[in-house]
Amino acid sequence: SSIEDFKKIIELINLGIYKFISKPVNDEQFYLVISEVAQQIRIQKLQDQEQEEISEYNKILKEREDKLLIEKEKHLKELQEFKKAIDIGAIVSKTTPDGIITYVNDQFCKISGYEREELIGKNHNIIKSGHMDEHLYKRLWKIISSKKTYRGLLENRDKKGNIYFVENFITPILDTNDEIVEYISVSHDMTQLVQSLNDIKKVQKAKESFFTNISHEMKTPLNAVLGLSSLLKSKFKDDTKVFPIIQTMHESGANLLHLIETLLDLGKLQDNKLFLKEAPFNVKEELDKQAQIYKQKALKKQQNFSIYFEDNTPVNLFGDALRLTQLCNVLLDNAIKFTSEEGKVNIEVFYENKRLHFKVADNGIGIKKEDQEKIFNYEQIDSDFTRSHEGAGVGLTLASHLAKLMNAEITIRSIPKKGSCFELIVPLKENND
Repeated sequence: SSIEDFKKIIELINLGIYKFISKPVNDEQFYLVISEVAQQIRIQKLQDQEQEEISEYNKILKEREDKLLIEKEKHLKELQEFKKAIDIGAIVSKTTPDGIITYVNDQFCKISGYEREELIGKNHNIIKSGHMDEHLYKRLWKIISSKKTYRGLLENRDKKGNIYFVENFITPILDTNDEIVEYISVSHDMTQLVQSLNDIKKVQKAKESFFTNISHEMKTPLNAVLGLSSLLKSKFKDDTKVFPIIQTMHESGANLLHLIETLLDLGKLQDNKLFLKEAPFNVKEELDKQAQIYKQKALKKQQNFSIYFEDNTPVNLFGDALRLTQLCNVLLDNAIKFTSEEGKVNIEVFYENKRLHFKVADNGIGIKKEDQEKIFNYEQIDSDFTRSHEGAGVGLTLASHLAKLMNAEITIRSIPKKGSCFELIVPLKENND
């Protein structure tokens, strides 16, 4: 352009013209202007392309954002449904790290008897019963403050002073820095179950008390019967017709007395009221004395009965001789009882690693593998089996409890129709005084 009018130039600039080539045309100026315009065109194209890419990226972000929003709403709805389900059946509360209540659901208000406004801002111990050991609460706080979940049965008190029980799960909620920001407690009402268990315990205790009392009452006349039958045995010992009858009566009474004493001891063991009375005793003398008593029972069934003490068995041990012989007697009694006539019952006694071994082997009826655990839990193997062999089946139950009391163990090896071998292993120290 050769225009020199300033106003015209302003009008051209307003129309969008920003570069001029003045006449006469100068090659250098022409090249410079064309280069600048070409550069500007390239920049504009790049800007347009970049804007297009940004628009496309924004579109993708918007789609993702919409998708995330849908997912968020979906999860939020699921959480609301989950919360609704929990609120229906569970007692829920939230507290600050210091135990100040920040939230309670309707079930919490219902079981505690407090209005929501009466609970928010109060310490959670507002519902403590005051009956539970403080060590339990210290343990509770130790667990949850270490960012672990606590589970336990808690006794609480409602606004009216009534006691209720809950199974409680307390979980710490952590922030992004792994710091505890609050605790959430989810509980279930266990009051009815606890009350039922307490009622059962009361009934059980009353039953046991009745049984103990009646057992003691039975022992008094039974001792009289045994005393009188002993006198009659002495008087009619030469009467071949009367003596067997009296002998049967005496043995039956003795068996009944033994059963009563066994049941009383079993009751004491279950109530943790039976204690060991340890003292020095002559193990060979005590066990041999019992073996001779059972040898007479074996001879009546024409059984081969023997007892053998290994040379390493010490004479004097320290322990409860009465409970030891009681345990051994159970094993001997069963061996004779469940071995047929003309069978054999052999006893072996030895001492090893500070433990006394009392082994009773027989060739009796034996016990199936699947039934061997039952015999220690007052569980009859077979009703026909029980009727065909005398006994109430509590002997081995008592033996099992006694063995636990004495830190002993009873092992069994048995083959049906071939026999059994019971081994009692009792830790007993030698008495060298």
